[in-house]
Amino acid sequence: MGRFEDLRKRIMGNKDLYPQDLQDESDKRFGEIPGIPVFSTWDNREEMRKAKMHVVTTAGIAGSQDGAYSIVLSGGYVDDSDDGDFISYTGAGGTEGRDDSFGGDRSHRIDQTFSHPHNRALKKSAEMGKPVRVIRGAALKSKYAPSFGYRYDGLYNVIRTYETKGKEGHIVCKFELKRQEGQPPLPIRRVL
Repeated sequence: MGRFEDLRKRIMGNKDLYPQDLQDESDKRFGEIPGIPVFSTWDNREEMRKAKMHVVTTAGIAGSQDGAYSIVLSGGYVDDSDDGDFISYTGAGGTEGRDDSFGGDRSHRIDQTFSHPHNRALKKSAEMGKPVRVIRGAALKSKYAPSFGYRYDGLYNVIRTYETKGKEGHIVCKFELKRQEGQPPLPIRRVL
């Protein structure tokens, strides 16, 4: 496990292979991105980053101390649920000490906390009433997931935050999000 973590750190630290601006949350924009309508799609996370829709390529939550700008639902955690207009989303962290790079093990090893910067950002959005852009990925096991790539599905409000024991036995930070009214109905994928 240590060998893979060392390799991941070397790759991410190499500016030629993994430019540092991929992790730079320089576009701190809440709400809509001008010129990008609901249901816009991208083939990968790098394209989303360039469009400033989700400005990080590896994390599910993009934000700062002022709140979260966007989240990606990609089927990473067993505690997530997606009912279209209502989402129960699992926060970040709790996976330290495992190799999750390149699609590996995503199970929790330790408890999550709201002190994790991404969880703090999403909790701040709830406190401040700031909307969060929601992007769904094709790997998400949901009838609302796109058939390929990633799709922007509109603005949601974080209506509740709490900690609970997750299905894997560790404490997880949970976020309940509700889709804002007045947006076009979500498309439904015919085949899962």
